[in-house]
This record gives sequence, structure tokens and C-alpha cells, in this order.
Amino acid sequence: MPRWHPPDPKDFQEVAGQLRSLNQHVLFDSQEHATQFLQYYKSRPWAESEDEPGEFCIIRLSLPAR
Repeated sequence: MPRWHPPDPKDFQEVAGQLRSLNQHVLFDSQEHATQFLQYYKSRPWAESEDEPGEFCIIRLSLPAR
């Protein structure tokens, strides 16, 4: 969820569609979905900008092996 610059209200429906792939933990279920959202986010005029290329990155979370 953008915290510093909220989406333009005209983009609310589009943002909601982009976020439908979030799971119950508010995480993307796949790197593909995360990558698609990051590309979408960076393309919007209300998005934060990177100070350095690649500053926004996707990280993977996983449970430790039992």
C-alpha cells in the first residue's frame, strides 16, 4: 500500500485489480505477481521513485525447514 503518495482516486479500481493476487498475509504468492505489480507501480505518476536504479527490489520470504 503506498504510504507517502496515495494513488490518484481515478486509479483505485486499477490498483485494486493489481492487488487481487495478494494472499491472506498481504504477500504475493509468486515472484511473477510481485514483478508485475512492481512494474505497474513504478509506471504510475503517484509512485515513489528510486534514488538508484534497482533500489526497489523483490524479496522472497519462506518458512524455515522443519
